[in-house]
Amino acid sequence: MRVSIFQLMVLAGVVFLTILIHLRPIDVGTDTVRYLAFYSATVSNESVESSGLVFHLIAKLASFFDNPMLFLTIPAALSMVAYVSYASHLVSVFDNELTSRKPIFIALIVIAAMFSPFFWNGSVNLLKSNLAMPLTFIGTLAILENKKKYAFVFFSLAVLAHITSIVFISSAFVLYRFRRYSVLIIGVLCLGYLLNVPIYVSDMLVRYLGQIVGFFGYASYLNAIPAGLDRAVPRYDFFGFTIFFFGLILSARASKKMTHFWEYTLYVYSAMVIPFLLLGYIPYSDRLLFNAWSFLPIIISGFILTYLKIPRQFAMWSAVTAVLLLPHYWLNVL
Repeated sequence: MRVSIFQLMVLAGVVFLTILIHLRPIDVGTDTVRYLAFYSATVSNESVESSGLVFHLIAKLASFFDNPMLFLTIPAALSMVAYVSYASHLVSVFDNELTSRKPIFIALIVIAAMFSPFFWNGSVNLLKSNLAMPLTFIGTLAILENKKKYAFVFFSLAVLAHITSIVFISSAFVLYRFRRYSVLIIGVLCLGYLLNVPIYVSDMLVRYLGQIVGFFGYASYLNAIPAGLDRAVPRYDFFGFTIFFFGLILSARASKKMTHFWEYTLYVYSAMVIPFLLLGYIPYSDRLLFNAWSFLPIIISGFILTYLKIPRQFAMWSAVTAVLLLPHYWLNVL
């Protein structure tokens, strides 16, 4: 199989970012110490908090090299590889107009990811969510291609990486059956969120999910909140930011360009946002939006290509510049 210069550049970028993440100081990342404690407990066979099977295996693998930082690096590297592979396959599935500009599309995704706090937070702090996220995306693409076995494999891997992927996978399956009505469904749920309708069921539902799958540990979070504090708080800032990108999708969709791509994008983004619209009053509700916000580089890149013609060399070298310069900033502020 012939490997292009562009593919080698992408591979070099992944390796470079992996090395930077691996070599970061231990005080970079609010969750780094917690993950290292999990690693130590796992390799010493102590009782540890519930976690995905994938992370237990990664911890055991890192222990062979007696390198705790490797435990933090492997999930980030796997997530980057899976995300790039997903984006590359996405181009191959939809629209000749997009396929002919595949290197530009991937380069724009890289640039957007380098500017994204969600990419860096996932790579450093939300390791489980970050690894499960692209696997969930790949599963949604397999559904649309009617490759049920592939969908089952990748959805299963996502659940093994992070049990709460069940919530997003369930949303994707249900919405797939009614994807023609995605705009209507999201509209109704948005109205309900603004009217505080889910606030009456979110507490009960989270406790129920917490008993079944340990849903983000939210049941324990709720119990730990001091009496008298409002534990059901709508996050209109998260809501407004998220809905803005629905506007981009619908605008690009109305242009009649890259039609199949935008139909798929609307479906995936909607499926990833629905859990927040139903449960977005619970503590740490931004984690319910991690998948949706991690999908933004694809939305932004597609939107740019819908309306602008970007020179290939400009996009590629801009991506190289972003990869070389921006990581140092993010690894100093996380």
